[in-house]
Amino acid sequence: MESDYRIYVGIDWASEAHQACVLNHERGIVTERSFAHAGNAIVEFAQWLSGLTDDPGQVAIAIEIPRGTVVETLVERGFHVYAINPSSSIVFATATAWVGPRTTGATRSC
Repeated sequence: MESDYRIYVGIDWASEAHQACVLNHERGIVTERSFAHAGNAIVEFAQWLSGLTDDPGQVAIAIEIPRGTVVETLVERGFHVYAINPSSSIVFATATAWVGPRTTGATRSC
């Protein structure tokens, strides 16, 4: 399936600090980053994310909450933000999880 998105970001929401995982268009892990739930840290995260692309419209961001400072900051900068129900993502992750022996060396960090 072809997509207009070049970068995918998943943000694991928390009350004090959030964890972000960045994937490329081939769904390979590029990097991870955490950021505090504070105004300056949210702005710094958005600026850092902007540095990964020339076009924020080519970045799809999944987050567990549909509103708030994080969402507003990212939308204002032109990122495409999608609220994902945490229960739905757990069901999807369980249904599509990679299963195999640990001896293969395959790991998933995000």
